[in-house]
Amino acid sequence: MKKTSFRVEPTIVQFSDYKVNGIYEIDVKVTNRAQVSKRLKFIPPSTENFTIHKVKYAAGNTGDLAPGMSLTLSVCFQAPSFADYDDAITFVTEEDKFKLPLRARREPPVIKLVNPMDCMNSWLGDKVDMAFRILNEGGDGGFKFFCERDEDDARQGEQFVIKLNSFTLAPSEFYLNAG
Repeated sequence: MKKTSFRVEPTIVQFSDYKVNGIYEIDVKVTNRAQVSKRLKFIPPSTENFTIHKVKYAAGNTGDLAPGMSLTLSVCFQAPSFADYDDAITFVTEEDKFKLPLRARREPPVIKLVNPMDCMNSWLGDKVDMAFRILNEGGDGGFKFFCERDEDDARQGEQFVIKLNSFTLAPSEFYLNAG
């Protein structure tokens, strides 16, 4: 954020560890550090994922802030997916304008196979069940196996199961928490 006569706390509104369809809120305080009263207005975020609530000016709704007085507001974030999101609130004064960055970031999952996916040998007509252990060393995440070819994916009949030639993989979709 560039140098301005206002102090903004926090300097970046950061959302992390959010769930799909969850609604999260962080309070923001903008304080006039100048020696004279200043008028402060804001332009809300441009995306629908971030919204502004509970706006409170020190002296009603005029936007005028005496030295040392503050504007408080709440930034709400609604997470439609686990994707990353960026936006900003633009504050406008008589002299200039400045932005408060809004970010939503989750720690990405880090998947590690504990044992290799080796199905070993079997005789024709035999059925061998193998379990493979997967460890998530990063953030929470959902996962889905796909066939190498799109036409093989289109032929799958059962939900959460992939059947390809002599092999069956289940579950084909799963969610792993961190750790």
